[in-house]
Amino acid sequence: MSTFRTLLLTALALACAAPALRAAQVSVSVVDASGQVLATGSADGQAAVVSIKLVRKYQPGDAIKIEGGPHLAIKLSAAGPEHIVYCPRNVFAFPVPVAQAAGPYNPAWFKGERHEISVRLPKAEELAAPRNLAANAYDTLDSACFPHASASNYYTAKNPMPIFAPRNAIDGERRNDGHGGWPVQSWGPDRLGDLWFRLDFGRAVEIDKLAFTLRAQFPPVSKSDHDDVWQSAVIEFSDGSSEKVEFRKTGDRQEFPVTRRTVTWLKMTKIVLPASNKWAALTELEVSGREAPAKP
Repeated sequence: MSTFRTLLLTALALACAAPALRAAQVSVSVVDASGQVLATGSADGQAAVVSIKLVRKYQPGDAIKIEGGPHLAIKLSAAGPEHIVYCPRNVFAFPVPVAQAAGPYNPAWFKGERHEISVRLPKAEELAAPRNLAANAYDTLDSACFPHASASNYYTAKNPMPIFAPRNAIDGERRNDGHGGWPVQSWGPDRLGDLWFRLDFGRAVEIDKLAFTLRAQFPPVSKSDHDDVWQSAVIEFSDGSSEKVEFRKTGDRQEFPVTRRTVTWLKMTKIVLPASNKWAALTELEVSGREAPAKP
């Protein structure tokens, strides 16, 4: 069992065994591979912000654990973005990326010896307002929080290559004139048929627009002619409906308004490969919408 899975299962077990956290309580800690707590902090109150600092280089097996929610506004590095995530079990676990795993991340986020993590409960008006419901720079392959990206495959060569993992397409980074590590990470699948990319929200949300930034390592966006773009795809929604999108060969962000609907997930399927048989990849997917109103 991987270190991350062990940490996640331990965190979930503790959350179930202990008295439930009050809705307005948040705690955050950094633990090492053995489970030893390196830094921790907590706060009560809807307006409280938990901020902890660690003076130490991150090492393999280190993880950030958060309890609270289910909605959390998390900022796992002073240099990183704040994103709102949804954790239905009130537990968030993030294996700190080091070595090859750090490839898709801005080096300023997790390198060095000084680190700061901030967590808060988002305000009701933030959750009610329109936003990009896909944004989550802290998604992982095994994440139990949302939004969460998964896919039919990603290019691995002989070993897993995080620079092409599904989470790269929802991390908020849209630079698309190359391929590889940050800042041009992407969901880069193998050139195979039956490709799919899925985005789970973990709860009901209302959506009305999609935006795709496709990788564009081709002239005039790039001096290299490495890429092409998919011709089209069908977007399936959890309510049983679907819509087709036709892509243009451009480095620009491509917007597709969709009929407003309430969904818990969407899936890009029936992806038509480039006629050129060159590489194609998704740099960023954005989903405009808001939390679905609570049912009476």
